Amino acid sequence: MVHPSRRAIFRLATMVMAALAPLLVAPAPGHAWSYGFNRVRSAAEDASASTGYGPGWVSLSYKSNGPIVGYLFAKDFQFSDGTVKSAFDHMDIRGTKDYDGGHPTITRWPWGYANGSFGGCAYGYGTSKFAIVRSSFSSSSCAGGPSVGPDGTWWHSETVFCTANSTDYRCSPAGVWSEGKPAANTGPKPVTSNGCYAYGNIGAGGAYGSGTPAPTHLLGYVPAGQSMGLRYVTRNRQWVMAMWNGGALAAGIRWAFFPRTCLS
Repeated sequence: MVHPSRRAIFRLATMVMAALAPLLVAPAPGHAWSYGFNRVRSAAEDASASTGYGPGWVSLSYKSNGPIVGYLFAKDFQFSDGTVKSAFDHMDIRGTKDYDGGHPTITRWPWGYANGSFGGCAYGYGTSKFAIVRSSFSSSSCAGGPSVGPDGTWWHSETVFCTANSTDYRCSPAGVWSEGKPAANTGPKPVTSNGCYAYGNIGAGGAYGSGTPAPTHLLGYVPAGQSMGLRYVTRNRQWVMAMWNGGALAAGIRWAFFPRTCLS
């Protein structure tokens, strides 16, 4: 015969183990990144920040540790106009590239289809800002992986940006202004703002020069006379990717899209 007190203890232990079982079997969706359909982690989940990522946001590029072409945002991210993100942006992480050069914290660069207002193939700035939702993918887009560039790991060559320097002196002959591009250049081109609004996305087509730019996600306003660093001009010469050297935009973001007329 089982003593009543022992029976009660056994019943309680059984109930506790039943409640904990799902947690012991596998981590809850969104616990960490993995290959498959991932969402952006919220600021409440991960408030860390470094070049290319911050609380509730992560940058996108056409190559590992490359110039920014857009952003993904988490649910509840607040933009500078007070708008709050109502849903998570996602990325189909199909593969990664290991590269530890040039970035203080990132050594693994995930690639695949980045949805949200970007909607195209890209690398994400590291894996830390992603959380797995499911192992299947949302789209067959970008499944073949990147295949261009010097080592065949870029999504696009840098000629997708404006290279017509003789027409627009803000356009880099190499497509981007960075160290050694064009030859003997040392980094982003110094420019001055005329006073303008900053946006997080113009869409993959707008950034890669294959479609009409669609500015969205207002990140802030840069007053006139501010020092900025120009990375590239879009192929249609309507938008630029630039950094506000002396300030920060929403949630610490530094790089953003600005109208070409913003620069002087």
